[in-house]
Amino acid sequence: MPVVEYTSREDEQRRHKYTTTALLRAHMCGLRPDGKPDSRAITVGHLVFISHETMWRMTAIWPWPEKQSFELIVDEEPDIVLTRAPFKLRNSFFVISNWLDVAWFEYSPMARRARAARQNAASEAGLKWTQRDAKMEEWCVHILRGGIAGSSAGDYANAEVTLERLLKKKAEAEMGAPDLTPHPSRNYVQVVPKDPDHPEWIKRRVEMKGSDDIYEYLEPLGSWLLQDACLFTDVVPWLRVLRNLDLGYDKGHLTISAFRRPDFLDGFKRVTLMSALMKHTMMFDIWDQLGVNFRPSELIDIAVPIIDLGSRVLSIYWITDQGWSKRLRDRSGGIGKVLELIKKARVIDERSVVCVQTNKDDASENDPRVVLSHFPRARLLPHNVRGQNQFRGFHQMIHTAAFNSHTPDIRWIEEVFDISSDTQRIARTGQVIYQTLMRLSLREPSSTQDVSLVVMDKDVAEWLVQWFGPREQVEVIEIDSSGTVVRKGRPGRPKLPEPPPTTVRRRAAERQRKSRANRQAAAEELVRKPAEKMRRELTALPRGGRRRRLRPRPSAEKYTIRARQKAG
Repeated sequence: MPVVEYTSREDEQRRHKYTTTALLRAHMCGLRPDGKPDSRAITVGHLVFISHETMWRMTAIWPWPEKQSFELIVDEEPDIVLTRAPFKLRNSFFVISNWLDVAWFEYSPMARRARAARQNAASEAGLKWTQRDAKMEEWCVHILRGGIAGSSAGDYANAEVTLERLLKKKAEAEMGAPDLTPHPSRNYVQVVPKDPDHPEWIKRRVEMKGSDDIYEYLEPLGSWLLQDACLFTDVVPWLRVLRNLDLGYDKGHLTISAFRRPDFLDGFKRVTLMSALMKHTMMFDIWDQLGVNFRPSELIDIAVPIIDLGSRVLSIYWITDQGWSKRLRDRSGGIGKVLELIKKARVIDERSVVCVQTNKDDASENDPRVVLSHFPRARLLPHNVRGQNQFRGFHQMIHTAAFNSHTPDIRWIEEVFDISSDTQRIARTGQVIYQTLMRLSLREPSSTQDVSLVVMDKDVAEWLVQWFGPREQVEVIEIDSSGTVVRKGRPGRPKLPEPPPTTVRRRAAERQRKSRANRQAAAEELVRKPAEKMRRELTALPRGGRRRRLRPRPSAEKYTIRARQKAG
């Protein structure tokens, strides 16, 4: 069977004149990259290998008639959640506002159908507390408070019966399954290009990232838009940045997140996604809410997810129950203190090789000095070890990497997709640890050596237990970290003792409370307004207890006329 490969590997001797997307599109259409007919085009069954990056870049340019004859097989879970560090645009917010805009978003027809199906299923089960039920409860309470004198006897009796039924339904709904119905968020808006009819300008920004620092700083946004990703941001920080209102330390901070929709998969003859623990990935959690119907493959036998340990014992050690992060690592004294704690616990056999996976700013394959100073026989692992089998002779692993997103990104996924932060951490850290652990001797059924694993999070350690059996041969043990890992508290310096209250201090505190309340009320008011009215609104967020209006800046000609008048 003919096999064709379109990749941009760095070890290729012959450089391609065209991009991988141009080569793939020409191959599917039976043309040469320059657009001329190809007499050597393959017309029989064959295999075409591409990378995940090429697949995402082809999102908007798949040739529609030709893609219907191809089957798409995706190995490993594709990354569909796109995040980056918050932008810091203290005095240069126009570099985003001159080519990007915001608009209220609504769910696609596919997501609305999925939402309606969940609502119908919940309604049939009688466990769905809807907005109509809440309004009906409020109406019944109003009737009963007014008494029979405030309404008719029939209405009063009907309100009693209805309220009793609603309270019973409300109690059942609270005890039942949580609401999985996605609701359009009014705190987030979709980021769209101002000129969607000319994507070549966005493409030019991406291609010129090497010649301009601003283009390089904003490059992810252009690449996400070219790949038909959906970009979102919090509406209040966007308006504050757009109007240059904030004066604090976080002035100009703006977070833009994105996710990839499954629409590009439509049209292929068949789509097969292969991934370990598919139902515990971010892709499954998000695409399932959008109406994607995941079914077991009929062509590939699905392996049993429970790994048989045989006569081996899997020991999983955990250090903290607070949720591991880089901030907690720094407050605990750095990665050196953590490795020293693990060494003193004597849970790792230093005579054997131990595989270690850390954050890139702690250690790497090119700079393993910190790890080797504590474990001389350690071997550093890359973050992406999927598909690698050179570690199957090792039996010990230490995982200290934190794969957390930034806090605004976590809140965005919680509100828009209703995925809790604990589920997000399992989908990120738990998946990576499971994939890395299965690169060791657990991958070899004939191995009889016991396996030791050290992780940072307690919930991740307890989540891993369910994928190995027999259960009696999996032990979860805590490493005492009371003297190393500090407990989380309020960030910043310790609070100073409050001075004695005086009239001046009480009045100042009252003014500050009013100012915060007014700013919060103004922010909520801006959130409720439609996007098209926001651009025409001239009312700024109040800094004190009063509202103020932005005055248009006089032109240079008016300044000149005033100067001449003053000069006589």
